[in-house]
Amino acid sequence: MSIFDPTSFIRQHREVPAVCCVCGHTVSLRDRDEATDGALLDSTFLDDYRLELLLLDRASALFARFPDSRHALKVGHEQLQPKLFPRTSCDPDFEAALAADPPLSKFLRRSMFHLPSLRKGVMESIEQLSKRDFSTIRCPVCADGVLRLQIGWLLPAL
Repeated sequence: MSIFDPTSFIRQHREVPAVCCVCGHTVSLRDRDEATDGALLDSTFLDDYRLELLLLDRASALFARFPDSRHALKVGHEQLQPKLFPRTSCDPDFEAALAADPPLSKFLRRSMFHLPSLRKGVMESIEQLSKRDFSTIRCPVCADGVLRLQIGWLLPAL
């Protein structure tokens, strides 16, 4: 098994599906140059980071609503070394609030991270990618948004 290289992956495809981040317009892009592929990858990563930041902010808000909770998900995502502080307890109120947001529940249950550190890294990535020039991939319909690769297209075949 080799390491997935998104640049090589996109270059292997003559045609790639793209969507506008603002209006949802879809288009199939052909005959792209390397600069366009790079902009598409960066806009895709930027949009994905923004979506991840929304989840992280929802997690922060949930954790703030239950400051005294020792629920395992809260303990695990707020402490760098949760095994040093293993005391967790059931928290039916926290669990009910988490159940009210299925995407957040799925995200927290399937991901291992330290919330403050990950949020900082995502913010830094957003800041850096936001400096990129996306003028070559402006949406042809709304002109306000930029194109990104369709969600799920960039995943390597398993």
